[in-house]
Amino acid sequence: MHRIVIIILGLLFVLPFPLSAQSAKENLTLEEAIRLSLENNLTLKQQEDRIRQAEAELKIQKTAYLPSLNLGSSYSYTSELASLQLPFSVPGVGAVTIDAGTKNRYDLNATINQPLFTGFRIRNLTRAAEQQMQESHSQKQMARNIILLNTHNIYYAAQLNLLQQNILSSSISRGEQDLQSVKNFLAAGQVSPFDTMKVANHVLNLKTQFQSLQHQQAIILSQLAYILNINNIASVKPVDLNNIPQNLETFDYYENAALKSRPELSRIQNQIAAQQYRRRALRSGFLPQVYGQASYHYSKPGVNFFKDEWMNYYTLGISLNWELWNWGKTRNQVRQAQYATSILTTEQEKFVESVKQDVKQAYQSLLSDRDQIYMTTKLVDQEKERYRITREKYQQGLATTIDLSDAENSLTVAELQLQQSYINWLKDKANMRYLTGTIYQSD
Repeated sequence: MHRIVIIILGLLFVLPFPLSAQSAKENLTLEEAIRLSLENNLTLKQQEDRIRQAEAELKIQKTAYLPSLNLGSSYSYTSELASLQLPFSVPGVGAVTIDAGTKNRYDLNATINQPLFTGFRIRNLTRAAEQQMQESHSQKQMARNIILLNTHNIYYAAQLNLLQQNILSSSISRGEQDLQSVKNFLAAGQVSPFDTMKVANHVLNLKTQFQSLQHQQAIILSQLAYILNINNIASVKPVDLNNIPQNLETFDYYENAALKSRPELSRIQNQIAAQQYRRRALRSGFLPQVYGQASYHYSKPGVNFFKDEWMNYYTLGISLNWELWNWGKTRNQVRQAQYATSILTTEQEKFVESVKQDVKQAYQSLLSDRDQIYMTTKLVDQEKERYRITREKYQQGLATTIDLSDAENSLTVAELQLQQSYINWLKDKANMRYLTGTIYQSD
């Protein structure tokens, strides 16, 4: 027994434990974030249920084409019966009276109802349900695109924070080197303590910014974990900005893609089509409704009221119902549906203009981002050269501590601006893909 316990304990230490729900995701890539957002997001799961709900509604409408079968039974008791007195009398009996039926009546029946003509109401309601199902698919695409856009924006915010941390880390290293040089000059009596404090304060300010970025990164990663519906994210994989393509299509290309692929437009079109079919279904109220009916009965008494016995029989028939006057109810319902269609059509026109304006603004933002990247890249190169020259002059005693600190600070600001321009490009590119309804596609 003791040996078995030792073996079990040994296995517990040797066998790897499965990753718990609290394990943090490390080096998360954008592709992984997109996959997790589409797999785990609860909003998309709700949209899946709405699609199934719409599919069930379509099946319900289609069943109206088919015959319905009803089973029924009844019992009734009649206190008084109609009597028939024969016009003659029976010798020894006298006048003869025959009761029509019995006081106790039983009926077991099965009835089949089949719509023959409903003014095309069933067909139009079925087509409206089909459009409603397509609308639910469009709603899912809308929800998916919004989730993907939010995922991109939060992920790029985490990337920007990480890039800024790297820049500040390099800036802190340069500042500490400069501080050591100033201390050496101070020890040699070549500079005053004020110069030392100037550089030391600059380094301290950089460290404060770096620490603030670390706290902000924790908040951003928690937001990313929330939208991905996972417990924790430790870090994101750094992006290589040197391999980011900066190609752009023409404005007409993006505008046409938006008008073709936006799920919001498809949704409105489905709503318009569904409303038109509902209006046609309402117009069926102006036409007669014809139904066929067949029923089988097993009754006591049956069709022969004079025999108190069980018998079976069937009936066949056609019924017609035509509502000729209802104080304008059907006419007003049709008008109401026409107004609803008109409202949706106007909404579609407004949305088309809004899409064009949004694409135009997004396109200009991308052009601006690309110019900013080009110009800021030159600025960074110039600031690097300026810092190098200023540092050499400072070592030779030809530049002041203020010149050195200013050159290092300008270089840091330029590098931060360059990283911001890159991330702005990535965010605006994702926004353009969202506006054109193609955010699920990769660059």
